[in-house]
Amino acid sequence: MAHITPRTPKCLGMATCARRFHAAHLIADGHSPTEASKMTGFKASECLKWAKRMEQTGGVDDLPRAGRPPKVTGPVSKTLKRLALECKPGVGSKDVAAKLREKTGVALSARCVRRSLGAQGLKFSRVKAEPRLTPPMKAKRATWAERNRDIPWEKVVFTDSKYFYGSYTPDKVKNLKAWSKEGAPRRVPVDKHANLKCHVYGGITIHGATELHYATGTTGYKSNFVYATGKAKGTPHRGVCKREYKEILESGGYGAEVGLLEEARALFMVAEEEDDWFFQQDQPKIHVGCEDVILRSAPNCLEWPGNSPDLSIIENVWAEVERILWKKFTWHNLAEFKGALNSAWREVTENAAYRARLFASMPKRLEKVIAGRGDVV
Repeated sequence: MAHITPRTPKCLGMATCARRFHAAHLIADGHSPTEASKMTGFKASECLKWAKRMEQTGGVDDLPRAGRPPKVTGPVSKTLKRLALECKPGVGSKDVAAKLREKTGVALSARCVRRSLGAQGLKFSRVKAEPRLTPPMKAKRATWAERNRDIPWEKVVFTDSKYFYGSYTPDKVKNLKAWSKEGAPRRVPVDKHANLKCHVYGGITIHGATELHYATGTTGYKSNFVYATGKAKGTPHRGVCKREYKEILESGGYGAEVGLLEEARALFMVAEEEDDWFFQQDQPKIHVGCEDVILRSAPNCLEWPGNSPDLSIIENVWAEVERILWKKFTWHNLAEFKGALNSAWREVTENAAYRARLFASMPKRLEKVIAGRGDVV
């Protein structure tokens, strides 16, 4: 017969131990199990159990359980946690178990590794992408945050552009989850390249948002501007060029009646702040040198550190718009896709409480940048 090593019982808390003794003494003093149950909160059968345990052993501790002693002891669990955190993204529990066996000689199953790491607060989950920042970039971000920590963010319009895709692509499905029967995963048709896409510019303030402005990159849209030099001279630009960006700022671009700048000014005009607000834009090449156009309509143009999407609240807006778009809307062609996108944009940006939370987060973001010496927040 195999030898069985008793497991050490768990230590009881003082409150639990006192309740057990109370229940046992009530039974010993002649109270019925039902009465003891009402007075202690235990079931009647548990009250009898603790009374019998006290009579047999003089205490109310849990008895040792038979079974194999645990392999994951304190030192092993610490080593396991350290190895898991040192692993590159994509290294699962099976590989962590192999590293542990190589390092310590302790052989664990992948399931045991997952259970142990879960007990230590670790979870094998999706990674979060963040911009790659060099030391000089971090220094510039920290300096910028120090210089602008007292900016009145409720007087800023945050602007940006975003591509929205109207069909599932391999990259999108890779991180998609859906309820399905065990052993029969949901199948989603994917396109190698999205058959519908919209490239839009937009802006958001604490008072509201601009309309979406569609630009080159949208399905069926061809740039009105051509390359002036090089091998492609005379052919339309494949993406948004500086001249098109200025057109979006001033007149709105494709099918728009009002430019992005005028829409932003109107939002601050309603709040009687049309003479004291800031226009924010990030710093791709096509934005550099557009300050003269911006300052014709905006009193101030806010400088912005490079490679810092984590500081711009419109990035949060884009993510929420995409979530609402795929959750609530369906489409079959470009017109329906644009209508759905416009509706999702309005649903998100017309939520005053949501806007207020976003703008209230700006001082906290800057403080984190300063405390982290320019690191990602």
